[in-house]
Amino acid sequence: MKLGKHKYCVDTIKMYDTPIHIGGMPYKFWEKVKESAKRRQVPIRISPDKMFDIFLQQEGKCFYTRLNLCLIDSQKHTCASIDRINPLVSYCKTNCIWVHPS
Repeated sequence: MKLGKHKYCVDTIKMYDTPIHIGGMPYKFWEKVKESAKRRQVPIRISPDKMFDIFLQQEGKCFYTRLNLCLIDSQKHTCASIDRINPLVSYCKTNCIWVHPS
């Protein structure tokens, strides 16, 4: 599926068009992010909308490798992760990037 000239994961776009998303991301994906941050005692100071904006700014590609990212694949596994540039700083707009977990 294409949005303009950029390719995005079909499942990501399908999820964006359903009521089970938050800020453009599958609800379960964002919940896992929150659970992980809470477990590691890392504050989240970015909204799901802003986080998804970063995903779109990166054209749905890994910040480092430029591999296409999927928020959920056909086996219901993610192939995208949110990384903090500086691990000592919270999840915030200037410290978050999308990466491929490989």
